Amino acid sequence: MGQHAWLLFATIVTELLIIVKWSRGQFPAPFPRHIKLGAVVASGLLVGYPLFKFGIPKVRRYLRRKGRVERKPVSKVE
Repeated sequence: MGQHAWLLFATIVTELLIIVKWSRGQFPAPFPRHIKLGAVVASGLLVGYPLFKFGIPKVRRYLRRKGRVERKPVSKVE
């Protein structure tokens, strides 16, 4: 990943740690089931779409190229 992606990741993790530390007791009642389900679905889509759109095709291309390099024909010596 590029520098900006790592910086974004570090910022998000830092923000989440701050939220977890300072939000204790902020919401005493548990979240309703439909809110939890919506958050899980949204998170899954947020991670799944880029994975299927960019991650898997890149891995497949890498494996195809790697396979071609290993399958070079051996020249016959006469």
